[in-house]
Amino acid sequence: MTFNKKWPCGVYFFYYHDISILDVVPSHIRTSPSRFEEEIHYIKNHFNVTSFEKGIRLLSEKVKEAYAVICFDDGFSGAFQNGIPVLEKNQLPAIFFLNGAFVRQEAVAEAIHVEHINKSWGPEKINEVFPDFDGRASFRKYIKKGSSLSQFEKLNQLSGEELLAKNIYANHETISQSNNDLFSIGNHTTNHLWLPNLNLEDQRTEVSENFEYLKQFPNYINYLAFPFGSVDSFNDDTLTLVPEFSKNVLIKATGGINHRREGNLLSIERMGLSDDKPPIHQFIWERVKETKLHKLAKRVKNKLASL
Repeated sequence: MTFNKKWPCGVYFFYYHDISILDVVPSHIRTSPSRFEEEIHYIKNHFNVTSFEKGIRLLSEKVKEAYAVICFDDGFSGAFQNGIPVLEKNQLPAIFFLNGAFVRQEAVAEAIHVEHINKSWGPEKINEVFPDFDGRASFRKYIKKGSSLSQFEKLNQLSGEELLAKNIYANHETISQSNNDLFSIGNHTTNHLWLPNLNLEDQRTEVSENFEYLKQFPNYINYLAFPFGSVDSFNDDTLTLVPEFSKNVLIKATGGINHRREGNLLSIERMGLSDDKPPIHQFIWERVKETKLHKLAKRVKNKLASL
């Protein structure tokens, strides 16, 4: 398959984080405005772009075209300031999965603190403030492994005020002014913590409190994209929340177009785009190729089992 041909039929969920050149945001979740505009142009010209809810409905049909759904996670101000004008210019819908603590300008994510600390602190200060960090793993992995409300509060006490002053996240007023006809809002938990580290009660609080806050926006739809979205970033407790807060749709942040239904649960995959990723046509092809190999392996397994 060459890159100028049509993509295989199916629903492609793409997601972004920040659309800016703000260096306090890690490059793996940041896309420059120029690259974003180029990628949106590519998506528009190679896919039928549709809303998140329609994309979910299409997964129950045998589609004969390639559809695309555009998502944003975390509610970065760059996504609203630099992303929305491009989408409005092209009349393309999108969904923004938001964290209430960030929208209310109360805190910033652990990943932002890690980037700030890695660039601003020396190893002596890191070891002084985090004495159990032994340096064998990266500081980013250390913070991710220890993700919790207490660690989150500690980080925001250390540098939250300084980072909030950089206007990293869109505020309530900005989000309220977004085009309700084009853009919808989804749940991304209150504080963007690593959910498997939390018990069921604390996971429910992270999800339900954010639901109660976000449902005041008229374009809120009841879907939950849990933080990080990898296969190890949720557990059985998380899955108990999906029927109530995500219409039995499990929204992941990995994979390609290998969406699948297991009983009442629809599991969807999303492709994350950023400045760190290969050119979009190459990146999509890599994910499609993985899906083709997965399906081939499944057919071979089923064939062998029938012998």
